[in-house]
Amino acid sequence: MASGEGQQEKGGQPGKGRAGQQSGRQETAGGATNRKLKAIPVSEASHSINSLAQSAAFFDVLRAVTRSTGGESSGPPKKKVKVGSSKDLSSLAHKSVTSLDTSLKQAFCQSCGTVLLPGLTSRIRSRSSGPHQRTISTTCTTCLERRKIAAPPQDEQNKSGLAEARRERKKRRRVRVQEERVNGKEAASRGEG
Repeated sequence: MASGEGQQEKGGQPGKGRAGQQSGRQETAGGATNRKLKAIPVSEASHSINSLAQSAAFFDVLRAVTRSTGGESSGPPKKKVKVGSSKDLSSLAHKSVTSLDTSLKQAFCQSCGTVLLPGLTSRIRSRSSGPHQRTISTTCTTCLERRKIAAPPQDEQNKSGLAEARRERKKRRRVRVQEERVNGKEAASRGEG
């Protein structure tokens, strides 16, 4: 008995069944094989990075609220815990060769490691710029470090659509004013004649 016959007797064809599933191949209606799309596994490092980012944000909010109310809290110093967790986050990402999302990178101050929360630990200003249309200037209130980032581009179609709508409104207004003038002149000429 050939190996192909044995597989057919067991109810399978070459490339189907458990062996086909384990190889990552899936047969389609046309007989061609395609690779199955596999979900990217979320590693332990990703969970740890997420946890460290959340704890750093929590301790920064706690520190900012405590500082604004003027009260002293008993417990571990918040700054050491916060700075340690933000430094651990970057070192963990570096060691596990995990690239951090740009929004996560921009959420921390590069010099002191503070989580940049608008209104609590940072000031954000949108300013015009020469080469770019707008820049977002973020200032850390802890160390006064300033970072400028190019603002996301505005949708050109949306901008032209707004300008076009404005032109249409002006045009309708001009037509309406001209019609009122003509109607006023006609009414005046009827009243005189």
